[in-house]
Amino acid sequence: MEQGARRRIVQALEEAQRHHQGYLPPSVLRTLAAELGVPSYHLYALATFFPHFRLEPPPVLDVRVCADMSCRLRGGTALLRELETAAATRPSNEVTVTTVSCLGRCDGAPAAAVNDQPYWGLADGLRTALVCAVRESAPLPRPPSLTPLSGLRVDPYQPGDARFAALRRLVESGEAATVLATLRAAQLRGMGGAGFSARGVNEDFLRRGVGFDNASSVTDSSWSVSGAMSAGADSPGSC
Repeated sequence: MEQGARRRIVQALEEAQRHHQGYLPPSVLRTLAAELGVPSYHLYALATFFPHFRLEPPPVLDVRVCADMSCRLRGGTALLRELETAAATRPSNEVTVTTVSCLGRCDGAPAAAVNDQPYWGLADGLRTALVCAVRESAPLPRPPSLTPLSGLRVDPYQPGDARFAALRRLVESGEAATVLATLRAAQLRGMGGAGFSARGVNEDFLRRGVGFDNASSVTDSSWSVSGAMSAGADSPGSC
């Protein structure tokens, strides 16, 4: 199945779930399959793969606590236990508490979601209100407001700086040795989990892969900055 078609089917499933009390009954999947002109098993495959789809009616409160690294290190396990204890005071069909992978709120870990509404940055007052809502069927607290990010330290450019200056110099000079020296001096590390140093790894790739040793200039070799810098996303030291 093409990626575009799969995306449209996922969107159709999400819309159908919103209009049918938060789940996808068999009759809805059959009707949707006929409308989309795809076999029913395609819809079942997607509905069972993505965790936010449901094939059975949801509970009153569906609580999911992030169990990934950032939240685990910032007290996610304790939050999970606290919410499980709160849920145990209510009938089993009213509240479910489970773990979930990243909710995209690592900066406010630990994070949780209630009925797909994320909560993060759980200071004492908000945390208490959330646990109380689960335990006593109280109204859910207002979720935090998103704060626009600015001045990120990962951005090497300051306001007003000309971007891609190194690339511009490379294109103007055509000197391969210059860019390799710049890469070594930058001490770049890969963005993968291992974070290997890129020093020497990509340089070796360049020399063996595109023949810098035999090229008198950048324009003489079939080389691009983006290809050299990525060097394969699964390679140690790629960046």
